[in-house]
Amino acid sequence: MKLWQVTRTDGYGRDEYDAVVVRAENKDEALRTVCGGPSRDPALASIQYFDDEPLRGFRLDRSNAKVEELTSEGPPGMVIGSFNAA
Repeated sequence: MKLWQVTRTDGYGRDEYDAVVVRAENKDEALRTVCGGPSRDPALASIQYFDDEPLRGFRLDRSNAKVEELTSEGPPGMVIGSFNAA
């Protein structure tokens, strides 16, 4: 398992996610966990434990999401901070 940061690429509003960190085997599974919908990885296509709905603010077609693998490399400090004021 790896850690993945999935971030929105568009604007966001109240009561919406703008970024999520998930544990998944690969990039496709990370996007599937956040954006819902069928897996694009044939090896995962038959797995039914995922939610079919995207997290609020993310699109089912994944058009407003980017994903990057998080590693332990780099300087000490905050990895992700997400603050949305009303």
